[in-house]
Amino acid sequence: MTLIGSPKGYPNHITDPATLPELGGPTKIDSIQNVILLRSDLHDAWDNYMFAVNPDVCTFHLSPSISSHHPFRQRGHIVIPFVPGYDDIAGKVLKLDHITDHNLRPLDDLLRDHFLQGVLKNMKGAGEPTWDYEDALGDGMMDLSRTDIWGGKLGQEHLEFEMAHRLHSFRVAQEPSC
Repeated sequence: MTLIGSPKGYPNHITDPATLPELGGPTKIDSIQNVILLRSDLHDAWDNYMFAVNPDVCTFHLSPSISSHHPFRQRGHIVIPFVPGYDDIAGKVLKLDHITDHNLRPLDDLLRDHFLQGVLKNMKGAGEPTWDYEDALGDGMMDLSRTDIWGGKLGQEHLEFEMAHRLHSFRVAQEPSC
């Protein structure tokens, strides 16, 4: 399963009836409305915006001579690849019609945002950046066994800050001791 995403206050749009702990906390990251099941070979491609699902209905014209009389209307949830190599899924429709309860299907807003990020990343080069700590900080900077970086008081404080900052929305549940 792959997360669609949860930026821009989208947790407020999630109407999944599950309890907050079942949804993954306040981010609601584990909601069924934020997940789609993908083939294993497509999981990383989705995360890297190599393809997306356009949830909107598109109207376009096949040629200028036909355009004034017969526009072509394509229903939504079309799979759009942004890079070569995905001909087997290009143009396919993500079928959601059978899910009548909208609380149990992926949110169009999340699919739309993922689609937009894919367009920005692949067409304009301005989408969500791919972050690699090893590349950004240099070779071995994230290796916690390096005492020259992480062994001192400053390194420990920095690690504590980073963990608290990055994990602030997660709650650690522990079994009560007997």
